[in-house]
Amino acid sequence: MCGLTISEGEVSNICNLIAQALGPYYDELVEEVKNAQARYMDETSWNEQGKTIWMWKFVINGVTLYKIAQSRGHEVPLEVLGTNPSGVDIHDRFGAYNVLAQKTGNRPQQLCWFHLLGDTKELAEMCGDEGKQIHNSMKTILQRANEFDHKATESDVQSLINELESTLNREFVSLKCNKFARKILKQREKLFTFTTNPEVEGTNNKAERAVRPYVVMRKISGGTKSPRGTRNIEVLASAIQTCKLNGTDLVEKGQELILTSRH
Repeated sequence: MCGLTISEGEVSNICNLIAQALGPYYDELVEEVKNAQARYMDETSWNEQGKTIWMWKFVINGVTLYKIAQSRGHEVPLEVLGTNPSGVDIHDRFGAYNVLAQKTGNRPQQLCWFHLLGDTKELAEMCGDEGKQIHNSMKTILQRANEFDHKATESDVQSLINELESTLNREFVSLKCNKFARKILKQREKLFTFTTNPEVEGTNNKAERAVRPYVVMRKISGGTKSPRGTRNIEVLASAIQTCKLNGTDLVEKGQELILTSRH
């Protein structure tokens, strides 16, 4: 397109140099995520030399951070956030986030209602009238919660919890419904954080959207071929997507990010 001749190796070298130069900027993004008032988190698989590893995403206001690691356990977000982060964690109920909360002071959590309603929809399809009742009741509860527009009082939250208990605190014929009900009731205090906190949404969609471009990249490219290539993706993806969140791009903003980041 530009009339240039360039080898694949040179492209790789350019990526290495840019990722290295953006290293201090990446470290600044980690600090911003650690100190955020609300962070949306998710993880998906990544391939390195044909081996499955994990790409973690952390999205806050104005920042998207990627961390690629060997583990899908709580140790990875704990390494990013440290033992004393601030703010609310928003996630999809994956077990690693529960352990993370325990390791970081049992801070406020918000469970993703999109995933929650996905589970109840499955109950409705598999468990007959009981499943349909749970699904419809949970949709109604979410609608009521959204109507508070982040301005609910403690009394309002308690009313929502009471409605949740009325829906789930019973014996169902279906074992699947019983298992779902017991699990959600144990986490009831994590369902309505968004109703009182304007920084928090009721779903994890921000992190879900951050996943998609790199799921496509993984499927097309097959992943990375070395730890250095994986590190490059980690840094460059964070810079590219953070720029997009702020209405710019890495070509326009990259030099400034490199020059103004601490060294």
